[in-house]
Amino acid sequence: MNSVAMWEVIVLVILLILVLVWILAVRTQTPLRRPNDQLPKHDYEDVRFQSGEKRCCGWFIPSRELQLKERAAAPTIIIVHGWGSNRAYSLRYVDPLHEAGFSVFLFDVRCHGDSEDISASSSYTFRDDLISAVHYIRSRSDVDLEAIGVLGHSLGGLGTILALDQTLPVQAVVTDSMPIRLKTVLQSECSRLHIPMFPLAYMVIFIWFLRARMDYRAYRKMNVIDVLNTNARGAQIPVFFVHSRHDRFIPPAELQYIIDHVQTPVDHVFLDINGHSCSEQDHHFWGHVMPFFRRHLQGIR
Repeated sequence: MNSVAMWEVIVLVILLILVLVWILAVRTQTPLRRPNDQLPKHDYEDVRFQSGEKRCCGWFIPSRELQLKERAAAPTIIIVHGWGSNRAYSLRYVDPLHEAGFSVFLFDVRCHGDSEDISASSSYTFRDDLISAVHYIRSRSDVDLEAIGVLGHSLGGLGTILALDQTLPVQAVVTDSMPIRLKTVLQSECSRLHIPMFPLAYMVIFIWFLRARMDYRAYRKMNVIDVLNTNARGAQIPVFFVHSRHDRFIPPAELQYIIDHVQTPVDHVFLDINGHSCSEQDHHFWGHVMPFFRRHLQGIR
């Protein structure tokens, strides 16, 4: 084989690798779209609201006191699902909140459930869609504007924390099984797709930022620890963190990292349930989350 032919082979191999990496990046940045195959068992209202130029879909479940016309506005919890999930899967949180007197708002982040598509989803998609959801909720006359909480699962929790840096007008935040480091998110996706982290997976990050039109320098500035420290010094929105010691998808080391690096005491609980999407089944979950919401959302009776 002459030198020209050898270089042609090398170039073809490099191009093939780049194409494979691009396909991998697109696949890992495209969440599984699950249908909303359940409906709320409580009375609910179908909702549509705008996030950017796209439409998001949700359910507003009014509190029993609203349904009975015993009050004009009620404390409300917004639930943000995780990557590849939807509002139907978030119904697992609803019953205890509804029984406690809260209205509940569930919605599909763009590229999930019944909401519209965008070219590339990310933690910033979750952040921006939550901000739009909060603005929608605050436009309703049946919502107590001084008693709005957010419960975010997994990447929905990360999007919620990132939203704190955008003057999020809520009074309490709970995160459940939240990742905070890009490496952890990448590892979980590689595990889901059964591919090795090294070497191709690290090349994927560059394409993630390129497709999402994200500036890496701006990303580095939006560090979760920095956001939490800034919140503690300024807005002081109470945050409560939940994670299971036996979560094999997003390891509990993510919460421990927060505890070790945030400058103020971190309100949290470690659970001992097996799994990533089942914290609410542990009685310690509601034993901590419900008093937290009651303490900070004063409109609840």
